[in-house]
Amino acid sequence: MITRKNFFIYLTVFLLFASMIIPFSPLEAADPISPSSGEVIKTLTPELTWKADPGAVKYDIWMLKKSKKMFGLYTFLGRSIREGTETKLKIKTGTLEDNSDYLWMVRTVNKTSVIGSFGKTFRFSTAVNPIHQTPENPTPTQPASGDLNTIDGLLAAIKAKFGITMENGTADWALSNLRVIYNTLLKIPAKFYRCTKYLQRISTTSLGAGVGGYVNSGDPSRVYMTTLGVNYDLAGIIVHEMTHCFQFNGNYGVATAWTNQFWTARNSYNGQWQPISAPPTEYGKTNPLEDMAESVKLYVTNASNLKYQDMQRYNFVKQYVMNGVEF
Repeated sequence: MITRKNFFIYLTVFLLFASMIIPFSPLEAADPISPSSGEVIKTLTPELTWKADPGAVKYDIWMLKKSKKMFGLYTFLGRSIREGTETKLKIKTGTLEDNSDYLWMVRTVNKTSVIGSFGKTFRFSTAVNPIHQTPENPTPTQPASGDLNTIDGLLAAIKAKFGITMENGTADWALSNLRVIYNTLLKIPAKFYRCTKYLQRISTTSLGAGVGGYVNSGDPSRVYMTTLGVNYDLAGIIVHEMTHCFQFNGNYGVATAWTNQFWTARNSYNGQWQPISAPPTEYGKTNPLEDMAESVKLYVTNASNLKYQDMQRYNFVKQYVMNGVEF
């Protein structure tokens, strides 16, 4: 799950950015058209198009990129000014990166407002060369189970290849979500992903506003993913929660060995577990199981970070969780 501390950092930055935009947004503004919101594109030089505003003098096109390091925040990438008669912008080579997420929006400047107004914000992803599986488990070029370019095809492929059923709960899985999950599952060994049988998409949970995902100990093979978790760090939170499925489904010995190696007995004063060495994330300090889940998450999504912070934790995950597979 996402720590409240990290969530509020994310929220604070978002609100600061929004505060610069929202107060000046009147009812009319130019909205993006293409790429559409949620679209996965197979080019790094797309043409952006937006609706024309009859009163526009200039269009100011903004683009932000989702950071892979700063808690998944979107950071400013660049902007481009276009005349009021233009409604297209060709993205230049070298601007976008493959397998990345972007936000874009259009600010309309008219004769009565120098500040102008922003229209809707659209999000798109690039997938020219989707992340492939490690050489040990090569990706099939055309799986018989389904077309990887459609939601139904990916649902079928994830079920056929990994034995995981993707469930729509109070929210639905999007194509871009399924691509991330499929490519993440390709990286990890069967010993790990076979402990998870269901990934259910939900909007929110009563556990709290800062929860991105969770596993119920009464049903330890099902992961619940909230909208916050999907938008915040889908691959990382999926791996974190799947680690709990791993812990609760026949790998108690591994979890116990982790506790014995990296944590002391409970503190006699407050009853809390005490880490022998600092866990790699703030949330990992919660208890041994969360420490292990956070370490596995980093091993899969940011291996160099974990290796730098704690080589012993890195080697434990490599040997006992990932069957020697490295990323």
